Amino acid sequence: MKILKNPEILMQLGIYIIFIPVFAGISFYLNYYAGLLSVFAGLFFISSFILFEKKKYKEVMELTFTLDKILHGDEILEIKDCNEGDLAILKSEIQKMTIQLREQSLSLKDDKIQMSEAIADISHQLRTPLTSMSVTVDLLSKENISKEENIRLLRDIKSSLKRIDWLIEALLKMSKLDAGTVKFNMTDLSVRELINQSCQAFLVVMDLKNQNLIIDALDERLLGDMLWLREALGNIIKNCMEHCGEGGTISVSAKENAIYTQILVTDNGKGFDKDDLPNLFERFYRGKNASKDSVGIGLALARSIIMAHNGTITAKNSKDGGAEFDIKIYKVIC
Repeated sequence: MKILKNPEILMQLGIYIIFIPVFAGISFYLNYYAGLLSVFAGLFFISSFILFEKKKYKEVMELTFTLDKILHGDEILEIKDCNEGDLAILKSEIQKMTIQLREQSLSLKDDKIQMSEAIADISHQLRTPLTSMSVTVDLLSKENISKEENIRLLRDIKSSLKRIDWLIEALLKMSKLDAGTVKFNMTDLSVRELINQSCQAFLVVMDLKNQNLIIDALDERLLGDMLWLREALGNIIKNCMEHCGEGGTISVSAKENAIYTQILVTDNGKGFDKDDLPNLFERFYRGKNASKDSVGIGLALARSIIMAHNGTITAKNSKDGGAEFDIKIYKVIC
């Protein structure tokens, strides 16, 4: 019997084998029938002990076999016959652990797939400006190049470098947000000041495109980090600026109530294609109306920042045409 190879069981049997004859001898000394009864009782006790241990040993072996299958990738997670008792409790805890481990394993697989796709997207986005720079450098190395052409090519290289720098910076910011390592400087902010600072970097380009900027904000407030929220709102305004065309209008308004502070950004451009709406905030997603220089990361970064501020962002086509971004930063209720 395999259970007899277990030293703990052998030790217990040894104790019983020594104790029962001693007890039976004392019983025989006192009374013959009491001695017989003690012998039968001892034999029954030992037999019962062996049977119960054999059953428990069998259950342990089945449990071990099941765990071995799970460790080798078997999809079976159910551990049956969970009755009351110490072994049943152990089975239940092991089942919980295996389910948790399987979920973690599936999550890691998904993360690996997403990471692989992200690396492929990043490589693609970096390859375009790098290829352009390589071609430009070859052109610059030619003899008898005119001064005007030299200036134009250098301008192209500078533009490509800016694009690479922005992409790397945006990816670093997103990775920090994903890892939860960002420490926000949460302060009471003026929404109008936030809008003004977010628009500042685009005023010159808007002026060159004859675009109108309308800001409708008074004394609305919100709790947040000015630098990060400026990044988020700036990316949304930049998206509107790129899509509303020459002579377009971009409107940024704010409202506040007891539950949240709302910032609404709209433009009078072509709006979104219906197929693009569910995917607008996905990383590296480029809609059908995206500009040729778009890398599809600005809106994804904006959503990550806003969500980290206990907020939400949605996008839709406005009733009057054009895009509409609805940002809500919810108030923290103590």
